[in-house]
Amino acid sequence: MEMGDGRRMILTSPNFTHNYPTKGEYLLELKEIQRGLIVLIGEKKLKIKD
Repeated sequence: MEMGDGRRMILTSPNFTHNYPTKGEYLLELKEIQRGLIVLIGEKKLKIKD
């Protein structure tokens, strides 16, 4: 997963947590490796408020 704040996470479980350092808008991207290539599966825009 690309967390939108420069952090990349490799998930091995369906549950995870992530804290964003500052408020703002972030683009969360879910990616998967298929046949040796990284493929975008989905994305979600997040807005973190105070």
